[in-house]
Amino acid sequence: MVNMHKAKTTLSQLVEAALAGEEVVISRRGKPAVQIIPIQEESAVNLRPIGLGVDPRAPKTMTNLADFSVAEDFNSDDDPNDPLNW
Repeated sequence: MVNMHKAKTTLSQLVEAALAGEEVVISRRGKPAVQIIPIQEESAVNLRPIGLGVDPRAPKTMTNLADFSVAEDFNSDDDPNDPLNW
């Protein structure tokens, strides 16, 4: 555990220590405040697919984009709430 002042002056060394597997805790006023931990690289399996924010954990029925449709009057030219029609 290091105090805030020492963490400011030795940040690069603390990051290297965390990357090497050491536990790095920064304290504020003598109490643990934050911990520096390395970011785990994500595999391609964990990445979110591009488009419509489809969640890979969602039921398979929700990931089939062919199931989605838009009503024909969704973009009506006579919609009084559309600023382009004012």
